[in-house]
Amino acid sequence: MLTDIQEIVQALPETTFFTTHLLPDYDYHNLLLVLDDPKNILKELHQALYSLSYFEPFLRRDIPFTPHITIARNQTKSQLDRLAHELMSKTIGLSVTFDTLVFEQIAENDQSIPLLKCHLT
Repeated sequence: MLTDIQEIVQALPETTFFTTHLLPDYDYHNLLLVLDDPKNILKELHQALYSLSYFEPFLRRDIPFTPHITIARNQTKSQLDRLAHELMSKTIGLSVTFDTLVFEQIAENDQSIPLLKCHLT
């Protein structure tokens, strides 16, 4: 399994991603920092990983994939709104380079369960 993951990850082009906006996810109680993925690199990575027999059973087809960084978890709607408002009132312009991928399962109770951490460097 690790060999398969490493092959997929090593095929990724070196790319810098930029943040686009904050997205309160009220269904899953998270605040997401959405990443611009104009070449669909992250979406293709997501599809390639879920094509592996190990990860396929964990794919939640009911949750559309949005390339993002989770910056707050398990928050109420009012907490998400307050945090998003506070952060949006500041100028945020970030570029992102990944050195680690964390594979998580979204459980039935919508909690994230880390399955595997893969260092890219």
